[in-house]
Amino acid sequence: MTSSGEENARGTADAQELASRLARGDAMRASVTPILRHMLLHDDNALFSDEIMARVHGFVWHIAVQLLTAYARADGVIDAEDYAAGNAEMLTEYLCADEGLLGHLHALALEARLSERLGERGIVDPIVPPLVQGLVAAKDEAVAEMAMGLIAAQARFLEQARRMELPLAQLPADHFRKALDILKLCAGDAAAGSVAKASDKLRADYSEARSRLGLASRLVTGLGQNARAALTIDQSGAALFTTAIAMASRQTRDVIVMSCNDRRASRLGLALKAAGLKQRDVEAQFAYLEIDPALAEDFEAASAAMAAQMIGGAG
Repeated sequence: MTSSGEENARGTADAQELASRLARGDAMRASVTPILRHMLLHDDNALFSDEIMARVHGFVWHIAVQLLTAYARADGVIDAEDYAAGNAEMLTEYLCADEGLLGHLHALALEARLSERLGERGIVDPIVPPLVQGLVAAKDEAVAEMAMGLIAAQARFLEQARRMELPLAQLPADHFRKALDILKLCAGDAAAGSVAKASDKLRADYSEARSRLGLASRLVTGLGQNARAALTIDQSGAALFTTAIAMASRQTRDVIVMSCNDRRASRLGLALKAAGLKQRDVEAQFAYLEIDPALAEDFEAASAAMAAQMIGGAG
């Protein structure tokens, strides 16, 4: 039997060290959104790649344009699209002030790049991973239909990410509602009637269950006891993998997406263990994600129960 000191000496972290790393990673994540908002509004890209920043800015701008187009149509403006494009800057600033929404858009930009990178490296097809391809042929027609829907949604997502666009209908329900609230706040009392009319129309057309993320969640849930198949990224792809890990570890999906890097590997490793992955599987996921393989050794002694307790179901 070896002491914890001896374990640390050869590179294996004990629970206290893991907790410390987890706290540092979470503190870094907490600082991301305010910095991101500052850079979007002040053109300071130093801490993030130009590609990710451009996509986040494009997502915010596209959401603002969609909201204003809906408002302009409800208000009887003849050329609603031109009106929206000409007035989107102020609404964009209001949207950027919402840390939850901005953090979600950042996670989507990171997920899109992760999907593309996995495809470029030949790890897994970013649109039709093996697991989803197999589900298309499922005897259960509902599962097969959801799988085909997810393939179509994933293809649209990656194409829209390249164009730096994000349809309002693809937002999770809480962010969708917040976007409508922000439109109301930005428009003011004088425009309340048209904003309410526009919001009613947008709500009528919205269905979280039909969104890409909604389909991914329903598909993982539909797998039941076979959901473990979605916990390996080379088989499930980034969309289902991050969804399945989030559900199994009781973390938010955005947190899992943003943990797929060296600097937040402590939370990802613990989430993988909490989801029930064995050490060799954790190491494999780290390799696929290009995370320093030495970091995976820190979780060798962590049981699923210990990992779940450490991450505490928070996000």
